[in-house]
Amino acid sequence: MKKILLFSSILIISCSCKKTNSTPTDPVVQDTLNSWVKYLVSDSTNSLYDVWFINQNVGFTINNYSLFQTSDGGKSWKIVASIEVGYNIQFLDSLNGFIQGNNFFTTSDGGKTWTKKNSGQGIYFQFVNKNIGFYFNYGDGLYSTHDGGNNWTAIFKPTTIDTEKYPFYFLDSLTGFSMMNGSCYKTRDGGANWDIVSNVTAQQFNGFYKMQFLDTLNGYCGAPNELLKTTDGGKTWTMIFKAIEYNPNIHTFIIPQFFDVNNGYVMTSSGIYKTTNGGKDWTTSCRVSKKNISGIHFLDMNTGWASTFDGYVLKLN
Repeated sequence: MKKILLFSSILIISCSCKKTNSTPTDPVVQDTLNSWVKYLVSDSTNSLYDVWFINQNVGFTINNYSLFQTSDGGKSWKIVASIEVGYNIQFLDSLNGFIQGNNFFTTSDGGKTWTKKNSGQGIYFQFVNKNIGFYFNYGDGLYSTHDGGNNWTAIFKPTTIDTEKYPFYFLDSLTGFSMMNGSCYKTRDGGANWDIVSNVTAQQFNGFYKMQFLDTLNGYCGAPNELLKTTDGGKTWTMIFKAIEYNPNIHTFIIPQFFDVNNGYVMTSSGIYKTTNGGKDWTTSCRVSKKNISGIHFLDMNTGWASTFDGYVLKLN
């Protein structure tokens, strides 16, 4: 899944936050890759924005110009398509995949060929099957498609026109959640109607924060500098992770990937962290000395990759 250019810094005070005009800098810290290895994909002038693997060998990563593919787990890469600004990748299976950025592309042959579809400039996107998908366009809200991206319909708009980038997640074609306007909403009809589940936070969502639900009760949501968790379908949320490495005020990426209620990872701009007890404790999987990580994808707790803004893909060995 995945990613975009870094957004404006966020300063959190207690439960609320406000924008800051100054940009803090990270201290010089040596990279701690631990069990991860790095493979060069493109030169550092071409940032990688996302990474996705359909099995242990075949995967894709993307920059502003090209889609790259590997068939050896990430050791070597080749350009397989020219893309007009791509930020996010998703595959449903070994054949059906999607790329979203300034434009939208689909494949039904495992990435050999790609078809350009209609779409606005989205920030997050998710397909639940090859026909039904959703994307969020900041300042314009959520859209859905029922024909594989040929046509899109607005289904949920923010209360004000702003640059907030509210995360969302659909369990299937009908049941979905969104952190629109800083509150948790739920839909049971594919986005036609939304109900407020809880007033969660006064935080601004100016960065890249993803949401994930395992089922109708257990879910996670990235927020400025922290990861929130719910066990009651969004009625209450608890902070289970706080991004404190280097400079806690500049983590504009918080992305969870959980496999069950105990086991999962969270990605920040500068590190990847692992829990095996539902977020009570975290260990550092890898850490980098600058805001450099742009996306992650795991097949399981022991098999994962990350993309970076200096043209590398990291692999968990």
